[in-house]
Amino acid sequence: MIEKIDILGPSASGKSHLARGISQLFRIPLVSVDTLTRTSIPHVRTPESEVLRAIGEFMATKEWILEGKYMAGDVFDNADMIVWVHRGIVHCLLAQWLRYFSDTEQRTRFGLLSNTKLTRNIVRQHFGLYTAEELLRPRVYTYRKAEQTLSEWPEKVFRVRNPRDEDNLMQRIRDSRR
Repeated sequence: MIEKIDILGPSASGKSHLARGISQLFRIPLVSVDTLTRTSIPHVRTPESEVLRAIGEFMATKEWILEGKYMAGDVFDNADMIVWVHRGIVHCLLAQWLRYFSDTEQRTRFGLLSNTKLTRNIVRQHFGLYTAEELLRPRVYTYRKAEQTLSEWPEKVFRVRNPRDEDNLMQRIRDSRR
């Protein structure tokens, strides 16, 4: 039975939307790594040790969905399924800017400058434009890093590239829970 699901992919790829859908449909608790890392003070992050502790406590529960750009072996080891949302750069950039212009809260909370920085980060994630030191951090995501890391858990990885893959994912989870 699929009870523990890790969902990762680049920014604006649809991870959160997919995770919420799975969580609601199958009543599996969900935590977003972004929620764990953000504080009530803009541009101030939760210390990494607190994030790791919170993820560890969450993973100790019977069922969970962990969503975000967090690539760590302990999460992959504990997950029954690793969902890799593998969307192209055009999809991600389009989704990001459509969300920005259609969501007043997004514009108010983050502003144009933060959204422009997110554009830069999406480009960096897709083309791997990080230093060697940055790539060692578990929250730094690139396609190449994901592909290399996930090659250690091929039996757990389910790639989502399009809506048909999303439907197949839902069916696979549904079948496992019967």
